[in-house]
Amino acid sequence: MSQVSLSRNTVAAILLPCGIFMILLGLYLGLVRHRDYVSAAAVITEIRELAETDARGDPVKRAVVRFSVNGTEYGGLLDDWDPAYAPGREARILYDPKDPSRFESASRGFAIYLLTGGAAVLAIGLFSLARSRAQRKERQKMGPPAGLPASRPGERTRTLHFISGIGSGKGGCRLEDEEGRPVYEAVMTKRSLTADCTFEFIDSASGRSGTHLVSRTETRKVSYRGGFSEGFGGTEFVIRSTFSYDGTDIWDYLHGQDVRIRTELDGLRITYRITRNGAEIGTAETVRLRDRKEVPGKTKEEKADPGARKRGMPVFVVRTREEVPDALFLTLFAIWRTDAVIYE
Repeated sequence: MSQVSLSRNTVAAILLPCGIFMILLGLYLGLVRHRDYVSAAAVITEIRELAETDARGDPVKRAVVRFSVNGTEYGGLLDDWDPAYAPGREARILYDPKDPSRFESASRGFAIYLLTGGAAVLAIGLFSLARSRAQRKERQKMGPPAGLPASRPGERTRTLHFISGIGSGKGGCRLEDEEGRPVYEAVMTKRSLTADCTFEFIDSASGRSGTHLVSRTETRKVSYRGGFSEGFGGTEFVIRSTFSYDGTDIWDYLHGQDVRIRTELDGLRITYRITRNGAEIGTAETVRLRDRKEVPGKTKEEKADPGARKRGMPVFVVRTREEVPDALFLTLFAIWRTDAVIYE
């Protein structure tokens, strides 16, 4: 099995060098590039519209200026634009004393933008790095994720619905029965753009709950050979997306818990048959987009009441006999969060 190396802090790895580059470029443009140039006052003689257009589709405007050095006049288009420019007004310029025909606006606007923007990007990158280190220490204290409870099949098969897009951040999901009552859910309690998100997994039947760190989903191509997938002959299982679950790759964790997935295709409908230790613990059938509005248990009163519990979007119709659906739910959570698994 090939290994997945999840970036602990992709955001910091991108933002830190970008912030430093922006600051250095701003310092160069503002202080170094024209340190030998001379400042002077130029007179705006006209406002000219160029043939090119800006991002909004408006004609690009430039001011034509004239200035004199030792009795010799020079002029041309300024390299920037200010709405305050008007014929007869003055504009500050910088010119090369060795060749006054080389001049530009004395405005430091772009350099200031780079400095302030670079400082903000650098600060976010440093914060991201600090958050990543803090979460790494937290994961070390938590240790690897505990094993999943043993399967315990009941006497009857239940039909459940896997619903996505719940909670304040819309990043949670749950299993519901046919009356809309929660059976098992994952609620995002802390969202982060720069580090792992925090989820609380809740077994509504027993009241058990646990907090887990879930990273952003990252695209990877990983081949599991030798039985993780029984779909298409069981020769190869290719994962294009994955995430870490308490610091462990989710697919490695599920594989270590003896979870296997078999995929069946029927037109546009996909059915996942999920087994553990060789025994089926449930099936999950994808809900077609045109059927996703038909959520059981959502009454007219709930639709009309803005304060009613948000129902979310149905993703799977699930059938299971499991009384302890931890393994089943976590597998569905992984398939959903990685936008389904792809078999090749």
